[in-house]
Amino acid sequence: MRFTFFQSPLDRSASSHDTTWSDLCPWIEDPPTFRAKAECPMIKTAVFGNTPSDKGFMRHDANVVSITGVELDYDGGAVTLGEAAEKLRSAGVRCVLYTSASHTPDKPRWRVIAPLRDEHRPEYRRGYVTFLDGILGNIAARESYALSQAYYVGRIEGVQYETAVIDGKCVDELTEPVESPIAPKDVDDLPEWRRVEIDGLPISDDTKSLIRNGVDQGERSEALMTAANALATARVKRDDMLCILSDPSYAISAKALEGRQQAAAMRWLARHTVRKALERHPPPDVMFAEPNAPGVVQTRRKLLATAGELIARNEPIEYQIDGVLERGVLGMVFGDPGGGKSYAMIDWACSIATGTPWIDRTVSQGAVAYVAGEGFGGLNRRLRAWSQHRGVSLEKAPLHITQRAVNFGDAQALGELVGELNALPDRPSLIVIDTMARATPGMDENSAKEVSAFIAACDRLRELFDCTVLIVHHSGHGDKARAKGSIALKGAVDFEARVAIGKQSGTLVIECTKMKDGDPFDPIYMKFDTVTLPPVGDFAVERSSVLVKTDKPTQPVSVSKAELLLNEIIDSGVKDKGEAHRLFKEQYEGSDEAKRSAWRRTINKTDHWSVDVNDRS
Repeated sequence: MRFTFFQSPLDRSASSHDTTWSDLCPWIEDPPTFRAKAECPMIKTAVFGNTPSDKGFMRHDANVVSITGVELDYDGGAVTLGEAAEKLRSAGVRCVLYTSASHTPDKPRWRVIAPLRDEHRPEYRRGYVTFLDGILGNIAARESYALSQAYYVGRIEGVQYETAVIDGKCVDELTEPVESPIAPKDVDDLPEWRRVEIDGLPISDDTKSLIRNGVDQGERSEALMTAANALATARVKRDDMLCILSDPSYAISAKALEGRQQAAAMRWLARHTVRKALERHPPPDVMFAEPNAPGVVQTRRKLLATAGELIARNEPIEYQIDGVLERGVLGMVFGDPGGGKSYAMIDWACSIATGTPWIDRTVSQGAVAYVAGEGFGGLNRRLRAWSQHRGVSLEKAPLHITQRAVNFGDAQALGELVGELNALPDRPSLIVIDTMARATPGMDENSAKEVSAFIAACDRLRELFDCTVLIVHHSGHGDKARAKGSIALKGAVDFEARVAIGKQSGTLVIECTKMKDGDPFDPIYMKFDTVTLPPVGDFAVERSSVLVKTDKPTQPVSVSKAELLLNEIIDSGVKDKGEAHRLFKEQYEGSDEAKRSAWRRTINKTDHWSVDVNDRS
């Protein structure tokens, strides 16, 4: 494979190398030692051309000729290199992980390099990064998606250095390539410069001051990006953004005009700062552009109607599930982690896709799209268990499930989802987003502004496909009776239900906490039934669970929250007892001693593993 070394971020040359993956990995495992990060070389699994940037640098997006691998950077400080390696190993991804210069045991920071079997055009890189990031839970730093971003590699004096080499298949052997343009196709279609007054724009006074007065030289790049983000958020047109940020009468333009003529500055802004801002804050019509029809936007229904027109419609309430879920609403189902939310949503999705009554309630049959963000390993078993228990085949059911998480804050990823939904034989009548946390990596769920942006995207999906959209979310940390995060979420949805498991009874209850037009339904009580699945191929017999209706509990039964949590972990596809123990300790609430005691009690009640009665783990 071919890759490129740069001696520094300002290197005006690109040192190309051709080696094998088996030769590159040992070098990363035991690299030279440097006194500081700035002395380390930078690696990029790509081939660069000979066209320098306006400033004479070879490392820029337009100069990438082909990609031979993908890199991911993690600086979140929570997920260890070992945990990431285990996820990639389980997914069968060939790669090497190594810690970065700012890594500490308390705040882990690391990088992943994964080779491609073949060289590909640069346009395909984003799809491969999205696939790899999805395996890790969408935790990669934003710069991981930058086409020409290179990364320091080397051991730093006094800094702990860890690596992990994983054998498996190349990324392009595990997923089909998806072309994702690295820049807008009209990047060179620049407007003629004109002065744009900012006084009348819907931006804050602080932003106006920043644009007019700028900042000190050392802070210009960050300030320029801040201004561009503010303009994009305010839905200022791209051409106006380019004119504002390259206007010499505004001090913010100093960075763009640094060593460039105005036309070159506008081109640089279009390819970098403005492009990034519009990707982060896409206008609604761009966000949901019609796939395969550049520039064509799906039209919406007429905005205004008279009161007489609305009265004349006299539309009765339509239900997706009779008396439970209204059709065409934006809804939310919330509950504690491991509290049965996903079981209930799988039950609803399968019932609607097959037209099977749900606990004796009729359903409106229709196609279902399930945007799964977690638990991919357990979905197979849950679907097989539902089909076996209900006696209903899912083989030809119009139930479509994503194979990786979809980031609703990424216009490209959301556009891919819309494109695939449009291509379905039947338009979806229900879209389930499970969970909101997985669909909004990096979002501040306590920010009404950021939550409202997510709600707007969900509403647009609902409008585009004239369907029901259900968001699956977690309960609040303190108040379990409400969903986690900003109250704007409950204010925006038409329907809301809480899923909870009785601490003593173990019975799952679905309670309606908000209903748009119909009457709220009475609490629905359900219990878990274990389903033994027949072996597939050489695999052993497996188990999963389904929900069945039950009566309101009158006396406690011996089902603890710890047992339910362990069942959830087992059903998610975890086969190793040690890994199950680690996940149990992470998710069970209580002191270390309480966790140890709960684990001992619970593990001795399951026949999933051969258990040593003296186990004290």
